[in-house]
Amino acid sequence: HYYDNSDVTTWYGSTTNTGKYVQRFGKLNDNVVSLYANSTWHLNNQLDLITGLRGSYEKKTGSFKRINKSDFDSGILSQTEFLPAATASLNWYATPNITPYLTLAYAEKSGGLNVSSGAASKAGTDSLYIDPEKTSSAELGIKTHWLQHKVEWNTALFWSEVRDFQTTAYDEESQSSYLINAGKYRSRGVETQLSVYPTDGLSLALNGTLLDTRYLDFTNAKCPAEVSLQPNAPATCDLNGKRVFSSPQLSWNARARYEWNAFGNVQAFVSGQYSWRSWSYGTVDDSAFTRIPSYGVLNVSTGLNGKQGSNAWHVSLWMQNALNKSYYRVIKAGDYGSAFGQLADGRLIGLTVGWDFKG
Repeated sequence: HYYDNSDVTTWYGSTTNTGKYVQRFGKLNDNVVSLYANSTWHLNNQLDLITGLRGSYEKKTGSFKRINKSDFDSGILSQTEFLPAATASLNWYATPNITPYLTLAYAEKSGGLNVSSGAASKAGTDSLYIDPEKTSSAELGIKTHWLQHKVEWNTALFWSEVRDFQTTAYDEESQSSYLINAGKYRSRGVETQLSVYPTDGLSLALNGTLLDTRYLDFTNAKCPAEVSLQPNAPATCDLNGKRVFSSPQLSWNARARYEWNAFGNVQAFVSGQYSWRSWSYGTVDDSAFTRIPSYGVLNVSTGLNGKQGSNAWHVSLWMQNALNKSYYRVIKAGDYGSAFGQLADGRLIGLTVGWDFKG
């Protein structure tokens, strides 16, 4: 259940609603029953087949009502779904240190009810029902290790197709967000990771992802503000072939950690991690106003850990965003072509102390 009320202010941009006492009432009940099974088949000395199967039965009921501004009453809403999921992975132990694999999967994510939809009066009652999100995926990869595990290298090609993609949209009239199904998109790319352990206590790792994510069927998308605010703007826009939001084309991480025996039974460590990602769109409509620029962040830490009798303790000094990088975590679209974002925290320095009791 939820209940919300607010006074509309003159900032809303129209005196028509100024001073109105807007009230919203929502109710949602969700019941789920799931059964699952998994298995491992040793086909021969070099091949393993791992499978999994899950079936979920879900029933949702709810209602939504808004009064004193764009009055709307959804009545009783009900949605019943059967949600299957399955996975199969074939592992080939080609040599003691090389394991190629192939994984296939299908899953359906729970649907939903818009019990706070601001667009229902225009889009109709059908917009209050969100279809389950359906994902088909495949991954072809290889895992390797060399020099008595001093070098490990893993890489994979991946592909997935998502139908009835679930995301949020924004209604300018009611100034509220609501769920939508955003057609179909495809995500494909390559991911690789290299880990090196050159000496005792020292570990180095580098991983990166090259990603291509595109809308395949999104012809009735909401237009970005730079289009919708133009004279004679279309009611919807065709985003087929465009990049999916929140999907940087390139991202990578570099990590280093060194541990050593400081004195007695006390261990010390220093570590650092640098993460970088390329630009991405912040909203589903691929608006240039919500584009999140590329950024990189450095985190470092150092500390001690040891034992006192049967108990263990640890102390660490850490610094997040050590270079005090200013960047946006998210950027969203507001009303009348506005955009707003959430800046990440600046440089943070902290101390963590822990004591583990054991009987």
